[in-house]
Amino acid sequence: MIQTQDLLKRFLDTVDLPPDEERHNGVFLGTISITDKSGLDGVLSAYTTYIDKLLDSLPLSSAQYIELLLCRCFTYDEYCQLWDMSIKPKDYDSYMIFKVLLIQTEQERNLFTSVREASHEDFVPFLKRYTGVYNPYLHHLIYETYH
Repeated sequence: MIQTQDLLKRFLDTVDLPPDEERHNGVFLGTISITDKSGLDGVLSAYTTYIDKLLDSLPLSSAQYIELLLCRCFTYDEYCQLWDMSIKPKDYDSYMIFKVLLIQTEQERNLFTSVREASHEDFVPFLKRYTGVYNPYLHHLIYETYH
């Protein structure tokens, strides 16, 4: 399993700190939330890539595959694919976000997108609810460890 310290390192490697000129050549003092866009994207990218490698080794019909798929979560870019109308229902199987959220029809997609927006402000609370149900490990890491 991917280690927590590896995900935290990825967060620190990808988080956007204020530029030097805004820090007046000083040291950054303050807090950084793991839900900051760049850091969260880095963590989710590393995590989903790791899970994808595990999924590649399992048959699609296995119970393990379904369990891993649900706990895989998704990146912000994948989340935004739900609003990309060039993606047709016949192509949903080619996009992980549709698989993870078990969206198979245009009606299911429209139901989802009609109450949310393709924004980071909507993504973070949705991810919080999703991980609270399907991935307590990531939920704890992202929403409870440093708050």
